[in-house]
Amino acid sequence: MKQRCFLMLLSLLLAACVAGCSIMPFEDPEEQRKEEAQVQGQNAAELPVIPSELLDADLTLDEQLTNDQGQTMASYSVNLPQFVVDEAKKGQSFQRINEYYQDQLTGCREDRDSLFTMAKEHYGKSWASAAADQLLYSTEMTYTLTDAPDGYVCVLRTYKLRDGSARAEVYRDAEVFLLDNGWRLTLEELFGSNYEEAEPLLTAGIRAWCVEQGMSEEAAAALNAEDFAQGFGMDADSLLFFLPPFTLSAADDQAHIVSLSLSQFANLLPENIELPAGQPEDATSPHSA
Repeated sequence: MKQRCFLMLLSLLLAACVAGCSIMPFEDPEEQRKEEAQVQGQNAAELPVIPSELLDADLTLDEQLTNDQGQTMASYSVNLPQFVVDEAKKGQSFQRINEYYQDQLTGCREDRDSLFTMAKEHYGKSWASAAADQLLYSTEMTYTLTDAPDGYVCVLRTYKLRDGSARAEVYRDAEVFLLDNGWRLTLEELFGSNYEEAEPLLTAGIRAWCVEQGMSEEAAAALNAEDFAQGFGMDADSLLFFLPPFTLSAADDQAHIVSLSLSQFANLLPENIELPAGQPEDATSPHSA
């Protein structure tokens, strides 16, 4: 009897072991889904981020001040970038950049009001019935994305302004954003702890460019990199600085872009900025590109 009970118990244990072995190779479905989602997230994080491919519908402000005859007394037109917020492609960074330009649009509305007020004051209290043979007050702002180095977004803006003249003056500036977090960078933030060493080299490069374009050395000596630190730009191989009209001389009404090769500052820039192949690394003698 005892032997029969022992055999029955043994067979039950064997059955349990076999059943256990058949179950072990299979994972909990919920855990399996979590692992698959984690792998997909890792793969998504490795997707390349090309800012120009993520451009969304622009923020726009397009308004005219017209008189009783339907003539345009002043015009204000602005386009600002917005980006698709894709969590697999630096979504939080682009959300922050979007918010930056949404704030800019608020400032543009105030600028529009100021321009329209200037136009009304120019024509006087009877501006609504005054004749406007020419458009003397207007703002047109457009933008383009430069081919900035990987890890950066650069928005170059062009302004065509009339503030009482029939001829529009052109101005340019730019914003550079760090792709990892979406914050706008100043020139000092770009160079970090190397800025103190880079600043005199940047200043020398800007002054040399201006002298080559005809500015006197005395006038060029008044220019400093710090004057351009907020509105600088970047493309694939250059730092960009913007001279407003009449900077080179009282007779030069053109806007100019000073382009300084990144290779001139290779040892001072963040390591993630890759120089174009074939450019020498030299941080001692900057000159215009």
